[in-house]
Amino acid sequence: MRLILIALGLVCTVPTFALAQDAVAGCTTLAVVQSQGCLVRQVFVCEDAPDDVINVGSYGLDGATALAIFNADGWTLMTGVVPGGTAKAKLGEQADPLSLRVVLATGQDSFDYQMIHDTAGATRISGQITTSGEKVIVDGRSLQVLLSNPTTVNPAGETETVFVRYLYDADLRLMFTDTISDPATGEIRITRTPVEFIMPGEVGFDDYTPLHGCEG
Repeated sequence: MRLILIALGLVCTVPTFALAQDAVAGCTTLAVVQSQGCLVRQVFVCEDAPDDVINVGSYGLDGATALAIFNADGWTLMTGVVPGGTAKAKLGEQADPLSLRVVLATGQDSFDYQMIHDTAGATRISGQITTSGEKVIVDGRSLQVLLSNPTTVNPAGETETVFVRYLYDADLRLMFTDTISDPATGEIRITRTPVEFIMPGEVGFDDYTPLHGCEG
């Protein structure tokens, strides 16, 4: 399956991906999220960014792997793969991106937009996201289940539709990917379910070694 890193393309400052134990100058870690799929997510904010900008660093067994920058309305402002720098993209004209405010207020929102990548050309993403009415408790936190069916058309014209289940944390203002599955068969292709939310001062807050789903 092709998994395309989506960036909704607003210009913003990208933290240097030294991250982890060294931390980024001027940035503060809010939570460390141990997740299935041998993944650790570091949620942090930075002084020189707008108040609604939230950063998520991803770590595997070999260290930092990716950086994503979001705003509180669910827009992915930028994504990048580490090492190798950040891949930048800009939101195309006449775009209708996701709005978490609309989703949470009305129960659904549609999206249809193009990402214009620096080097790879245009990628189109369209679909719908809805609330399910379901909440789950993960490590003592109440997370709202959101469901989406994005269709991606890459620069080569190849089309792919997946079914994505998200877990929304209102305090952190983030949607965490739970599972990605085949909409035709229901087969789960990727699991990234949060398992532990480690907050400042708690044991493991400075440990970015993934603990869940690393077997095999």
